[in-house]
Amino acid sequence: MKKVLFILFIFLSINLAFANQSSYRIVYDQDKIYYSPSQNLWSFELISDDMTSFKKELFEGEGNYSKYYYNDDSLAFSLTTNCEAIANNELIIIDNNLLKFYKLIHENGSFKEIEIKEAEIQKMFPEVEVFKISQIEDDDKIWLHKPFLNKRTILLYNDTDKFFHRITCKKEKAQDKDIKGLITFSKYGAYRFKHYGKYNGKLFFYIR
Repeated sequence: MKKVLFILFIFLSINLAFANQSSYRIVYDQDKIYYSPSQNLWSFELISDDMTSFKKELFEGEGNYSKYYYNDDSLAFSLTTNCEAIANNELIIIDNNLLKFYKLIHENGSFKEIEIKEAEIQKMFPEVEVFKISQIEDDDKIWLHKPFLNKRTILLYNDTDKFFHRITCKKEKAQDKDIKGLITFSKYGAYRFKHYGKYNGKLFFYIR
C-alpha cells in the first residue's frame, strides 16, 4: 500500500511541475526591465551595451494602468492595461478585461502596441490549451473533460469583440492571480465566472 501511495505522489508531482511550465515572466510594480533597439529584444537583465532601462510604476487611477519611466524619471510610455510580461524577449501586454494580448514594438522612434494572435500566444504557454471565446455557445456554458488525477489548464483568448471586465471565478484558486484568463481546473464540477461586461455576463465551465 505504501508503495502504491509513493508512486501516486511521484505521479502527481510530475504532473504539477509539467502543468506549471511557462515561457514568460510577469513585470510587477517597481520592476526594472531593459530594451535593446539593435537586437529588438526585452529582458530583465542588462545583456548588451545599447540597452535602455525602464522602471514600471502602476498608476492606481480609474481602472489601473502601467507607466514606464527612464532613469531620469521622465515618462517613456504608458499603457492602457496593468499587466505585462516578458516572453521570448518580447514585452507582452495582457488585457485582463478584453482577454486579449498585445506586444510593444519600437517603430519610428516611439513605442506602440500591436495585437498578437493565437499562434504567438501559444508560444508563451507551450503546455497550455488556448481556448477561444468564439468556441463558446450562446448559452455561455462550456463542457470540458478532465483526465482522472490530472489538472486541465486553459487560457481564455478573446477572438471576438466581447468585453469581460473584472472576470472572476467563485473558486479563487482556479484563476491565475496575474493573468485572469489562465484557468486551472483541478476538480470535477461547475466553475462559475462573473464579469461586468455587456449584460453583467456569466460563464459556466462544467468539468467532467
